[in-house]
Amino acid sequence: MAIRKSIHALLSGILYAFDILGVYIGYMMAFFIYDTLVGHSPQDFQEISQLALVPALVTFISFILGSVYRCLPGPLGLNQLRRLLSAYFWSGLLTLSVLFFTKSQGFSRIMVSMGFILGLFYVFIGRAIFIRITEPIRSTYRLNRRILILGAGQVGRTLARNLIINSPSGFELVGFLDDLYPNVKSVNVKVGDREFVLPILGALADLDLECRRTRASEVIVAMTKVPHSIHQDLFEKVKDLHIAFSIVPSALELMLTGAEAYSIGRIPLFRLGEKPQFILSPLLKRTMDLIGASAIGVLSSPIWVLSWLWIRIDSPGPALFVHERVGKGGKKFNFYKFRSMHLTADPYAVTPQNQRDPRITKSGAVLRRLSIDEIPQLINVLKGEMSLVGPRPEMPFIVEGYDEMQKLRLSVKPGLTGVWQISADRANPIHENIDYDLYYLENQSLWLDLAILVRTFVSVLKGVGAY
Repeated sequence: MAIRKSIHALLSGILYAFDILGVYIGYMMAFFIYDTLVGHSPQDFQEISQLALVPALVTFISFILGSVYRCLPGPLGLNQLRRLLSAYFWSGLLTLSVLFFTKSQGFSRIMVSMGFILGLFYVFIGRAIFIRITEPIRSTYRLNRRILILGAGQVGRTLARNLIINSPSGFELVGFLDDLYPNVKSVNVKVGDREFVLPILGALADLDLECRRTRASEVIVAMTKVPHSIHQDLFEKVKDLHIAFSIVPSALELMLTGAEAYSIGRIPLFRLGEKPQFILSPLLKRTMDLIGASAIGVLSSPIWVLSWLWIRIDSPGPALFVHERVGKGGKKFNFYKFRSMHLTADPYAVTPQNQRDPRITKSGAVLRRLSIDEIPQLINVLKGEMSLVGPRPEMPFIVEGYDEMQKLRLSVKPGLTGVWQISADRANPIHENIDYDLYYLENQSLWLDLAILVRTFVSVLKGVGAY
């Protein structure tokens, strides 16, 4: 245990160093680029090498104050990414303030802005390298949070699925315990196009034994219908093992339907109804949509032209595909995409799952792989029918079959991208993955939108499109 704590502290220190070094390199690179292109930087190399320490240390302090290093992971690491972006933004403002009051007041604002952008880029690069080089160490010394789930029913399997999705964040599922499956040795959990076979290790009476055998670091009770006395008995069994003990609340249904969680003293309460929203949030989101869609539209204009010509040459028919979708409040609108299928294909049939689908044209296979077919939806964003980030819009006949929980997706504008689109489940039907949209509805903010856009950009660069 002492060795694991020491290694964990060492890895944390290495991550701190990577973040500080990433920002420092970013500002130094900005100096070299500015000095090369402009040729007369206000500072020499020695002065800038000292000044670059300011944003590096300010960012590190901002990450600590913003709980970036203590953030509990959400879907796809979005919680941590959201906090990182927020803390980095405030560190940039603080850096400008600090530099303004230093003796070198003639610094180039262009160079500092370049350093701010490059610093974030190198922080991402550093963290990617950190994850890659430390994963063998984390696996060898079992530094990941090893989770034992009590309850292999629907709630337990949903929890297991989310743990698998978030395994890069440091989770490792060891199995289930459940009294209701005495003759079942495993359960299947599907994540994307992969099927995971997860073991049922025994009954609840085996809790103490299995915690020791599997070296579990946390037990999660995923049985929402059992009385509090059962929870207490289970807790008593593991408290002497110094294992974290968590419970999926019986109020899960309330939480998923948008109830607001708060407390009076130490009494947890759930308030039904709409959550209070920052009065400027809709304006800020619309402003980001207009600026972002306009910028992306201008930068991608050559792609528009080339895609348009290729589609027209590749197969007969228009380059633009217009489809009816359902938006906020159930309002229908015309949804635009570059056409990727032959004209003979049924526009309301099941979406193609791979590029070998005979309905897809040669140009369409490439456009879908690179997500270029989605670019015309920038028109929908500019018209106010969609947002850059939000739940994907569905076809009317699918929306007609929504249950009450799925109808929550219609409370916000649909998005060009969202949590579901950057997940491993993007190949599965949208309406069957409501938990991604519920997460977004529960946590939506400007920073979450930016985090999703960053992840989407990375997915596009990797060529991870949707068919």
